[in-house]
Amino acid sequence: MEFPVVSETQIQAIAGAVNFEQGLEYFEQGMVEAVQAHGASVQASVGDRNNRHYLVSIQIHSVQQIAIQCTCPAQASEFCAHGVAVLLFLSYCAEQVLPATASKVTLDELEPSQLRTLLRDVAEQHPEVSSLVDERIERLGF
Repeated sequence: MEFPVVSETQIQAIAGAVNFEQGLEYFEQGMVEAVQAHGASVQASVGDRNNRHYLVSIQIHSVQQIAIQCTCPAQASEFCAHGVAVLLFLSYCAEQVLPATASKVTLDELEPSQLRTLLRDVAEQHPEVSSLVDERIERLGF
């Protein structure tokens, strides 16, 4: 899948210097993982210094039209460092983006703590998932 290439200068102009520098650090330290293409969007997991992982979803229609959603606590209107890291990954490692069908393999490769974080983040953003998880846990007798 090919996405418009967004230059470092463009990313910094959108994100600001602080978020750009932090995102560059995340990218350079290999904290961008499980990058998957889903049609016109990309989803990835990005770690941070505290060993937390956040889910990032990016839609790039053009360099001027970039939409980012992240499970981190940054303001929704803010272009966070995790989004910066994923954009840098797309710019420099596009050949490593997996097709959406590889998600089972990716889930199998995650550490238990990463899976818990992933599930918590998805459940927080999607109440219906939270209800399904609660029902499943109850059926398992916990």
